[in-house]
Amino acid sequence: MSTLAFAHARQHQYRYKVRATRAPGMQLTERDIAILKAIHRYRVLHRGQISEMFWQTATDEGGSARRRLGLLYQHGYLERIPRYINPPMNNPGPAYRLAARGAAVLAEQAGEQGSSLHYWGKADDETSHVTTLGHSYLEHALLLADIRKEFERKVNDAGCTIETWLDDLDLRKLWKTERVWIQLTPNAPRENLAIAPDGYFVLSTPRGRGHFFLEADRGTETINKQWKRKMLSYAQYLVSGKFHQRYHAAKSVGFRVLAVIPTEARAKNLHQAAESYVQPRTVSIFLFTTNDLFRRSSLFSPIWWRGGVETPQALL
Repeated sequence: MSTLAFAHARQHQYRYKVRATRAPGMQLTERDIAILKAIHRYRVLHRGQISEMFWQTATDEGGSARRRLGLLYQHGYLERIPRYINPPMNNPGPAYRLAARGAAVLAEQAGEQGSSLHYWGKADDETSHVTTLGHSYLEHALLLADIRKEFERKVNDAGCTIETWLDDLDLRKLWKTERVWIQLTPNAPRENLAIAPDGYFVLSTPRGRGHFFLEADRGTETINKQWKRKMLSYAQYLVSGKFHQRYHAAKSVGFRVLAVIPTEARAKNLHQAAESYVQPRTVSIFLFTTNDLFRRSSLFSPIWWRGGVETPQALL
C-alpha cells in the first residue's frame, strides 16, 4: 500500500471510529461476549484467529464472522487495526482489540466500573485516537497470541494447568529492575541488559511445576548479536539468583526458555549457537522448535531441540 493510500485509510478509519463510538449499542449474543473476552485476554487477534475460535465453516469465516466483527467495530465494542498489505499477497484482513464499549460490558459482568478495567489500547480510546502499530510489532503481537492459544489448548488436552501467564506487556514494567551484566566476548565492554521475554508462565503437571519464558521469533533478529545477547542474559539471570528472587522460586528450581522459530534450519542454527555461546551448565535451559511442529504436536511430543542434547526432546 502506498504511503498516500495508507494515510487515507487511517484518516477514513478515524472518522469512522468517531461515528461508531457514538452509535447506539447492539444486542450482544453469547458468542459476542466470548469474542470480547478472548480479545481482552490475548490483547489483539486478527479475523482468521477469531474465526478459528468461534466459527467452524468456511461460509461462517467469510460471511458471518466478518459481518459480526464489523458490527462490533461499528458499535464501538472493538477497535480495528489495519494490517500491512504486501502485494501480490492477499489482504490479510484487519486485527482487532477491545474498545471502550466492549470494556464496559466486561467490567459490568465482573461487577466493576467500566473505567477501571485495564485493556490494551485504553489510552487511545480515552483520547479518541485510532490505534496504529508498526507492521513488525503488530505481526509479532498476533504471533504471540497464536502461540499462547496453542499452549493453552495443549495444556488442557494434557490434563495440566497454567497457573500464571504474563505476556510481554505485563513484563515490560520489570525491565528497569530485572537486568543483568554480560559480555559478548572476553574483551568486549560489559553491557547491562534487561530480561525482556515475550512471555512467562508457570505450568503445573502431575510431575510438578515448571517455570518457562517464551520467545516468539520471526526471523528478524540476528543470531550472532541479538540472540547471543538474549542467550547470555538468560543464562546470567539464572546463575545470578535474580530469577529466584523475582519469581519466588526455590534455589534448586530453574527455568526453561522456549523459542518458537519460523523454520527448521533457523531453529537448528539457534540450537548450535546456544551450545557455542552459553556455558554447558546453563545451555540446557534453551529449547527450540518450529511454528509448524508446535502447532501440529501435543505437549508430550519430542519436538524441541534442547541445548546440550542432539535429538529432539519432549517438553515434559
